[in-house]
Amino acid sequence: MENFNFYSPTEFVFGKGRENEVGKYVKKYGGRMMWLQFMKLPQDKNNREKYSG
Repeated sequence: MENFNFYSPTEFVFGKGRENEVGKYVKKYGGRMMWLQFMKLPQDKNNREKYSG
């Protein structure tokens, strides 16, 4: 492998209902870019508990 530098100033925000804070982060970073990703929980009640914490 060759030597390299990798710089990635990224802030990850996790948690239920955190999408409501989008405006705060858009403003914080100058309104350039925002990536939201949602995870669809399984419909099976037993599996849903495993994923929802």
